[in-house]
This record gives sequence, C-alpha cells and structure tokens, in this order.
Amino acid sequence: MPSNSEGSTSAESFVERVLAVVDSIPPGHVMTYGDVAASLGSRAARMVGQIMAYYGSDVPWWRVVRASGHPAANHEHIALQFYRAEATPLLGVGTAAYRVDLRKARYSPSPTKKSTRIIRSTDDALRLIRLTEDSTVLLTGDPVHRIRLAGLAVSATAAALTLTGCSVVTAFVPHVDSAIYADIKEFTPTATSAFGSPAFLPDDATIIRVDYDTKTGGAIMTYTSPTHFKAGTCDKPAKMAAPGILDSWWPLKGVPADGFDCTSGWTAVAVGNQVYASLATTAK
Repeated sequence: MPSNSEGSTSAESFVERVLAVVDSIPPGHVMTYGDVAASLGSRAARMVGQIMAYYGSDVPWWRVVRASGHPAANHEHIALQFYRAEATPLLGVGTAAYRVDLRKARYSPSPTKKSTRIIRSTDDALRLIRLTEDSTVLLTGDPVHRIRLAGLAVSATAAALTLTGCSVVTAFVPHVDSAIYADIKEFTPTATSAFGSPAFLPDDATIIRVDYDTKTGGAIMTYTSPTHFKAGTCDKPAKMAAPGILDSWWPLKGVPADGFDCTSGWTAVAVGNQVYASLATTAK
C-alpha cells in the first residue's frame, strides 16, 4: 500500500501534467476536460475541472471547455474576448449560450510529443524535480502564458535542475502583481490606481494585461485595439521606457525603440493591433 508521501507526490505530478497539457494547447484550439484527462491516460475529467478551478489562472484556461464546447461557467464573457483574439471557431456568437466549434477547434496532442511545464516559482521548481520523465521544463524559447520574468538569480534548488540545453534565467518575484481586464469597462480608475490609472487606452481596448512592481512603481501593459490610443493622447514621439519587469506576453525580442509619450511616465508603441506600454520605474 503506498505511503501518504507517495500519494501526495502522485497527486502533485498529475496536477503538473494537467497544467502542462493545457499549456501546450495552441491559440485558436481547445480541449475538453475529458480530452485533457484522456491525454494522460485517465478518465478523471472532473478532477481536471477541479485542478483548473484551483490552478487554471496560470495557464490558458479558456482553451479547456466542457464537452458541449461551452467555456467554464461564469467565465463566458472574458473567455469570448480570448476566443475572438485567437480566432477560435465559435458557434452561436451573439448569444449568451455561444460555444466553441469542437469539430474545427478540437486539439489532439501528439502522443509522442513531450509535454511542457513552466517554472513559475521556487515551489514549482521543487515539484518539477518529481515530474515524470515525459515532461520537459521550458525556461527559454517561444512565448508561453503568464510566465513571470525578472532579472534575478534563482534559488539553488532551481539551479540544481539538470536540463540539457536549458539554463535557468528567471524567477518569480513576490512584489510583482499582475491583472487582466476583459475590456475598457473593467479598466476603471479605481481598479487601476495601483499603477497610475493610465488614461490613454481607447474605448475599443480589449484583453488588457498589466504587470506592476509594487516596490519600484514600474509596470508593463499590453492590450488589443485597432485605434491604438485615445484621441489626443500618446501623440508626442518618445523613446520607449526600458521595462523593469517582463512577462510571457511581452515580445522576447523587445518592442520597437521609438514609441510615444503617453504622460505620467508611460510610453507606448503599437505593433499591428497590439499595443505595448511601459511605465518607468521612477514614476508612480
């Protein structure tokens, strides 16, 4: 009979493997809770749902749907913003009961493809040591969702991980907070006061992501908008402020150096319909 510690390790491994599968779902595609479980050789669809309820905020949770194609209950509004941004095939758009078109959007991971898990904290590093051998730790490379990056040395525990071709270059920073807003209606002065309540976002801005350093006052932000900026703002050319923090949604190669002064320490630049903004660490 397995010991409690063995049972705990097995449960933690299953959690990590579920999150790894969800991390691997490409934009514009989805898996059902049952699909995720089946990809791990399990029938525990309900357990997958519980794992997503507890830990789903750190992975692209909107890419895991119910067997009917409907997104997680009570998350339909914000999920729709992601689906539209990722061009996910949908049915019944414009109704409260819309759902993902599983026939077109269903994703089936390759059985030979190794799953990926991301280090987000020292605790994650400790758990990753116990991962099964079919998992791979991703530390550098293509952008992934909600990796908190910072120029700090990681703990000796994380550094001790032996990863061929990889180097540990980032770690979780406790004093960096993140927030996401579905659209400009949620981006109110009260909700955004921690990072200066920037007023240059236009009315059509959606999927607004912000990371801000509560210690230095620096912040980075991105959002989607065809009009880029509110009229009368961000109209003076300026060099982009060097970000003091980074995240997975910030381009790995950086943003164009020439942007616009959006006042109050913010500078911003548009790349297509995506806007990237940085708040200098000296401003708050």
